[in-house]
Amino acid sequence: MEAKNVVRIALTVIMLVLWFQTDGVFSVLLGAAFVLATALIWLGPVGLGYSGAGADPKHKFEPGFEPEFVHEHIALDTKQNRLWIRDREGKEAYLKPEDIASFRTNSDFGKAAYRQRIEVEITDLEKPVRHVMFQRHDDRWRWNSERNTQEVNEWAARIKAWAGMRTIR
Repeated sequence: MEAKNVVRIALTVIMLVLWFQTDGVFSVLLGAAFVLATALIWLGPVGLGYSGAGADPKHKFEPGFEPEFVHEHIALDTKQNRLWIRDREGKEAYLKPEDIASFRTNSDFGKAAYRQRIEVEITDLEKPVRHVMFQRHDDRWRWNSERNTQEVNEWAARIKAWAGMRTIR
C-alpha cells in the first residue's frame, strides 16, 4: 500500500474517533466537518496525485546510457545518440534516430483524466507504435493539464531536433 493511502486512512480514522467521542450540537458540526475533510482527503488535490502507472524518474538505465534529458517515460542521451522510451505497457526500447519512422502528439480522455502522449512509430515489426505517456501532473486539474501539454510539446520538439526531422505543412 502506498504511503499516501496510509496517511489518508489514518486521517480518516482519527476524524471518525473524534466524531464518535462528541455529542449534541458539536457532534453535528463535527460530522459536517468530517464529511468535508474526508472528501478533500480522498477526492481533493491531495487525493489526485496521479503520475501514471510505473512512473519512476530515477529509472535504472542500461549500463553506459547516461541521459542529459529525463522524464518519467522518456530519456535522451545525446552523447551516445540514443533515446530511451517506455510505453504504457511498460515495454522499454533504446532507439537511434534512424529507428524512428515518425512521431506525433496525441491525447484522449479516460479514467476521468485527460491523458497526453507521444506516439512513436519505430522500425520494430513486433510493436511498431509506442505510446509514451505524459502524466506526471494530474490532468484532472486544468493547470496540471497545461503543464503536461508543455512537457509533451517540449519532448516532441526535442525528438524532432535530435532525429533531424522536418515538419511538412
